[in-house]
Amino acid sequence: MPAVPDAHSRDPLSTSSAFSREIPPALQPLRLAPLALLLASGLAATAAQADHAQNPGGPTMETVEVHGERLRTDLLREQSLTPGGVTLIDIETLFQRNISNMADLLRFTPGVWSASPNGGSPVFLSSRGSNLDATDYDVNGIKLLQDGLPITTADGNNHNRLIDPLSMRYATVARGANAMTFGASTLGGAINFVSPTALNTAPLQLYTMGGSHGRLNAQATAARVFDNGLDGLLTVASDNWDGYRDHSKDDSNSVYGNTGWQFGEGNESRLYAAYIDTDMDLPGTLSKEQINEDPDQASTAALGGDYGKKLESWRVANKTRWALGDNSAVELGFSWEEQSLYHPIVDKVLVDFDGPGPMPPTEVFSLLIDTDHRDAGLMGRYELTLGEHNVLAGINAGDGKVTGGNYRNDNGQKNGLTTKVDNKASNVEAFAIDRWQFAPQWTFVYGAQAVWADREIENVEVASGEVRDPQGNYDSINPRVGVLYDISDNITLFANASKVFEPPTNFELEDDARGSQDTLDAMNGYVVEVGSRGQHTLGQANEAYWEISATTVGSTTKYFQLGNPGETPGHQHRQHDTRRRGGTVGCEHSAGQCRTARAGANAQPHPERIQL
Repeated sequence: MPAVPDAHSRDPLSTSSAFSREIPPALQPLRLAPLALLLASGLAATAAQADHAQNPGGPTMETVEVHGERLRTDLLREQSLTPGGVTLIDIETLFQRNISNMADLLRFTPGVWSASPNGGSPVFLSSRGSNLDATDYDVNGIKLLQDGLPITTADGNNHNRLIDPLSMRYATVARGANAMTFGASTLGGAINFVSPTALNTAPLQLYTMGGSHGRLNAQATAARVFDNGLDGLLTVASDNWDGYRDHSKDDSNSVYGNTGWQFGEGNESRLYAAYIDTDMDLPGTLSKEQINEDPDQASTAALGGDYGKKLESWRVANKTRWALGDNSAVELGFSWEEQSLYHPIVDKVLVDFDGPGPMPPTEVFSLLIDTDHRDAGLMGRYELTLGEHNVLAGINAGDGKVTGGNYRNDNGQKNGLTTKVDNKASNVEAFAIDRWQFAPQWTFVYGAQAVWADREIENVEVASGEVRDPQGNYDSINPRVGVLYDISDNITLFANASKVFEPPTNFELEDDARGSQDTLDAMNGYVVEVGSRGQHTLGQANEAYWEISATTVGSTTKYFQLGNPGETPGHQHRQHDTRRRGGTVGCEHSAGQCRTARAGANAQPHPERIQL
C-alpha cells in the first residue's frame, strides 16, 4: 500500500530543527531514501524555475511542490537521541508479507519476545524479562500507546485488546527504560503506534489477504485533504480466521478514523475515533502429551467451558500541538475508551468428595467474566531547544474502572453470579529529560521520572458477603543517565543506566497467592545497557544497518505465576533479588529486509527466596 509523503504531521517526540545534532548517517540511507529522491526532485524543479526566470522564452516546466517526510524524520531523530535500544517499524512494508497479529509485527524486532498461542489475535509479549508469567492473561509489562495516548489500561494491563498493526503507519518500540520519553513506567518499555492520516495516505486504498484455515482479511481506506486546512481519513477492516487448532475461530470487524485541522505553521489539532467488535474462540492450553498426540486439538476444558472472548470497544481521542516559535512547542491530548467484555475462561472444576460413594462430583470452581471497562487518559508535552540542549518534559495521567461480575461457567453461559467486581486504578507519570550535545561527537542524556499510582480492588463474594478490598499506593523517582558517541559518520556507540519501576496490575492483586487484604510491592530494579547502531556499505548498491545491545537488569521485586500448562492457572508469587542478563542483535538490509532473530538469556533467581 503506497503512501504519499507526510506534509505536516509531527510526532509528539519530534525535536526542533534548530537542535544541532543531526540524524547520524547510520540511520539516513535505510529510512530516508524516499526523502532524498523527493528533495532531489524539488531541487530540480527549483533550478528549472530559476532558469525560466532568466530565459522567459525557453521551455516551461510544470511547477512541482515537494514536502519532506517530516513525521518519519522526527521519529528517526528521536531514535538517534536515545542512548539505548529503540526500533522504528515502517508498517507500510508489512503489507508485503503475512501479518495477522502483533506477534507478526514484532517478529524481527530485537529484544522483544512475541508469540500467539494459536495464531490468532491473542499474543504473549515480553521485553527484557517483563511479563514472565506461567499463564499470561494480563499482558502487562509493555505500555501500548496510539499517537502518544494510552491503549494500555490505567493499571497497566493489555488483557482485553491489542492494536491491529495494519491500521497504523509507524510503530516505535522503545525497550525498557528507553521508553521514558513516552512517560512509560514499565519493565519492558513501550510501543507507540502512529496513525495514518490523509496527509500521508493515498486517497483510496484497498487491501485483501487470504490463506489456509479460513484466513480472509480485508481493509478499505479513504482519505482526503481539503483546501481549508482540514483533512480526514476513514478505514473499515474485517479480519476473519477459522484457525488451525480446533475451537480457535477469530473474527473482528472495526472502523478507524481521524480528522485534522492545520491552523498555522506547526499547529495541528486531530480527533481520532475507533470502534472494534471482536468474537473469538479460545482453544486452551495443552500438556506435552496432548501436543505429541495432536497439536491442533483444543483442550477438553476449552471445549467443555466454551472458552472465548467477546469484546466490544469504542475509543475517542484528541491531540493538539502548538508551535511556540522556532525552538519550542506544546502538545496536549486526551483519550476515552469503553469496553464490554464477555469471557468464559475456566471450565467446571469437579471434586468427588465421597470417592466411590453415591454422591456425584461437586463443582468447586468455574469462571465466566462479564465486565464493563472505562479508561481515560491525559497527556502533555513541552519541548524546548536552547543552543546545544534539547529538553523534553511531559506528563501522563490515567484513570480506569472495571465493574461487573464473575459467574459460574456452564458451557459458555452464565450460571449464577459468584463475585461482584468494582476495581479502580489511576496513575501519573511525569518526566523531564535533557539531550545535551556538549561536543561535536558526544551527546549526554540525563533526566528523571516521577510515578504515582493507586490500585483498589473490591471483590464481594455473593454467597458469603465477604469483601476482599486490598488497596495500594505506589510512588517512585526513576533517574536516568546515558551517553551517545558518534565514533564515525556511520557508527554510534551508546550506554545508559536507569531505574525501572512497575506497579502491579489489578489482575495481579486479585490473583495474589495470599488471598488477604495485603497488596503486592511494585516491581523495580536497575538496568545498565551498552550497545551500538551503525551502517556499512556492501558493494555499490547495498547498505546494512545494525543495532546491538547488551543489558543487565537487577530487580528487587518480581512477580511470577506458578502453574503447569493444561492445568487451572496458579496464583501470583513475589520473588526478590532476581537477575536478568541478555543481548539483542538486529540487522536490516537495504535491498530486502533480513532482520535476525533475538538472542538473550535470563539468570535464574534463588528459589528459596520465593514468598508464598
